[in-house]
Amino acid sequence: MEETLGGTRVRLPHYGEENRAASRSWGSHVVNVVQRRLPDLPALLHALADIAGAEEVCGDGLRTLLTPAMVADDDLNGSAVGGGLQSLLLARRARDSTPALAPEGVARFYGEVLPAMQRLALRIAELFPDPQATHSIPLMLPQHHTTVTLTQEECGSLLSNSFFGTLWHRPSLYNPGVGFPQFDLQTLVACGGGPGLSTLRCLLHYFERLALNVPEGSITFRRHFLSRAETSDWATSDRPLRRIVVEPKANLEDSPCPYLVDFANAYVGGGTLTGACMQEEILFATRPECLVSLLFCSRLEDNEVLCIKGAERYSLHSGYGHTFKWKADHSDATPRERTLVVMDAEQVSGAIHDWKLHVDRDLRKAYAGFHFAVDADEGEEAAGPIATGNWGCGAFGGDKSLKVMQQMMAASQAGRDLVYHAFGTTYRGRLLAEWIDELQGLVAARQLTVGELYRAIIEATPGTNLFQVVHTAYAGQ
Repeated sequence: MEETLGGTRVRLPHYGEENRAASRSWGSHVVNVVQRRLPDLPALLHALADIAGAEEVCGDGLRTLLTPAMVADDDLNGSAVGGGLQSLLLARRARDSTPALAPEGVARFYGEVLPAMQRLALRIAELFPDPQATHSIPLMLPQHHTTVTLTQEECGSLLSNSFFGTLWHRPSLYNPGVGFPQFDLQTLVACGGGPGLSTLRCLLHYFERLALNVPEGSITFRRHFLSRAETSDWATSDRPLRRIVVEPKANLEDSPCPYLVDFANAYVGGGTLTGACMQEEILFATRPECLVSLLFCSRLEDNEVLCIKGAERYSLHSGYGHTFKWKADHSDATPRERTLVVMDAEQVSGAIHDWKLHVDRDLRKAYAGFHFAVDADEGEEAAGPIATGNWGCGAFGGDKSLKVMQQMMAASQAGRDLVYHAFGTTYRGRLLAEWIDELQGLVAARQLTVGELYRAIIEATPGTNLFQVVHTAYAGQ
């Protein structure tokens, strides 16, 4: 594990110097509970309930739902306690038709997978032996360039501990005013159904794979911010607009490109652990090692991005949103060659009062993502194309014509090639892919620059079809 600049570090439960009460509790109580033999669901729920009583070390995940008294009689039928585990491990079919584990899968979970998770959880004190610089995890705080590299075994240990509720983590308490996501897999353990159940199934499959073999690779998380000096003067840029490749229907998640854009929330991971299943949540569910970033990455600010390299894809899926389902195992042949570019778009609600500010915000964000996607150690000449799509549209309310052009300008300014996944979507009565092809024909014919496209956008009225605006501005020349 390696780290550079980052300030305050993650406080893990066994760090006696940082949290003596938690260290004593973790050593005397939690370890004994995690070491128990857990042959069935009642035993597992009893163990989780016992850990939930150690308030110094566990998260909030099951504390309000799961107490020793609630499972004392082993009567789980009809109870909300551990609803997600019940649906998957009691050989039932969930209300949303998510298939439970087959009987042999349930037997393997208790006989092999759960013991492997217990061993990984107990490895935390060996993997992170003390809170000193070379043996701890720095928090990624705002306006710092920070790099964290974790082995896949370290990620597995942290995720296993989150499942058992044994991580004491409240970074906002010792960083007032800085927001952090909640790293708590137990919110999925308690889910009653819906897409969250499919996410839990993805996580259980991840642990199934670790029970067979813990990979020996590493994952690198890089947080970057764009300084004022690095911010482009878009209106005067003479960079030529680069042609983008349009994928009309292929899924972004299946792209072979070395860089994939995560349509992120400012709180990295979005609603992955609370049952949401949009593009970011699906990326994190099928690549669970990405979830570890929730432990140490604070809310992204407007000029910041996160790049995650090496996170392995363990699962295939079908559907999107409420139709999201775990599908099958996936063997990722090239995880070390892929980087997720985590960048959040501005959420649009209601009228846009400052059009230039609105355009510039996501233009700067996209430029930061494309500029920092390539690690300095990789070299510019080795940079491959970046796969993206309707970033910031859908739930975030962005306009597709604007998002296409913002990403085209940002990629051209950064010297990156884009592969745009249009997902077969339409815009103003036509296929989006057709609008993009028409725009690119005009760009090529008029040899338009970043600055020319930017000026046409800024002079437009918010909410108008920017494809038509640009055509009107330059087609007659």
